[in-house]
Amino acid sequence: MAIPDISVIVPVYGVEKYITGCTESLFNQTMTNSVEFIFVNDATKDNSIGVLRDVISQYPRLESRIRIISHNENKGLPSARNTGLAAARGEYIVHIDGDDFAEPTMLEDLYAAVKKANADFAWSDYYISFGNKKRLLKQPFFDTPTDAVRGMLRGSMKYNVWNKICRRSLYTDNAITFPDGNAMGEDLTMIMVILHARKCAYVGKPLYNYVQSERQMTAVYDEKKLSELRYNCDRLKRYMDENFPDAGWASENAALCQLMKWPFLLDGKYSSYRRWHQWFPDSNRLIWQTKGVNTRIKFIEWCAAKHLFPFVWLHYIMVIKIFYGIVYGK
Repeated sequence: MAIPDISVIVPVYGVEKYITGCTESLFNQTMTNSVEFIFVNDATKDNSIGVLRDVISQYPRLESRIRIISHNENKGLPSARNTGLAAARGEYIVHIDGDDFAEPTMLEDLYAAVKKANADFAWSDYYISFGNKKRLLKQPFFDTPTDAVRGMLRGSMKYNVWNKICRRSLYTDNAITFPDGNAMGEDLTMIMVILHARKCAYVGKPLYNYVQSERQMTAVYDEKKLSELRYNCDRLKRYMDENFPDAGWASENAALCQLMKWPFLLDGKYSSYRRWHQWFPDSNRLIWQTKGVNTRIKFIEWCAAKHLFPFVWLHYIMVIKIFYGIVYGK
């Protein structure tokens, strides 16, 4: 097979209920002839791979473009992505999670956008899918990769891997991989990748469905996950300091610190509020100076910084429990 235009990488672990929808959404794309599909079996314990093989058998025309690579033991999501990257041959990389699914024109639209602009990466809007409901998440437009990075650090643009297409050479030329053994916050790796991009493009329509049916809106992190999140945040900050020391990222790094500890203010627990104070306390002084951050978020962060926890708790009740409860039908 000729070198593909796109390598789609799909980690597979514990997604037996979802892998059919994910896989069919990929195999029925409007662009498949120049695409390779790499599924990484991260030693899943359920029947995800059996279901996947059943779906593959229904698409014989794509057989030569599909690979399943298996780990002998469970290594975690970052390692699965790295295995896929090492095997990929495409000019561009697209990451899809095995419990999500793509809109029919996702690959074609993203690829057309990067080719038209001669861009190194592109991103799109996306849906949060919750049961039978969908919520559209618009993403901002930026002229340059630097502006896009600033948007991601400030929280106005998602840094997730799955609504983007990136030139593979951004990974390989800069020796960038995902953080083995540190899954929580591993998507921050995308910022490291995009820091090296020269041109970017934006597709102003939703192309990806982030399925939240069994994911909590306010994640409850155990100590291991918290340690991983802190590791990945420190890893990104260190990478930026070492590779882009004169870029003037101080304000954005403070915004990133606030973004990373924002979930601690969303679970209604005073123990989490105290942890919020323990993480990156120096960033609290820049709450109101940070550009591109929602005023409501700044206000709640300011309340937390001033130990006005009853207001933080009221936000949890009114916004997280009531408003999002109505939006998502919970």
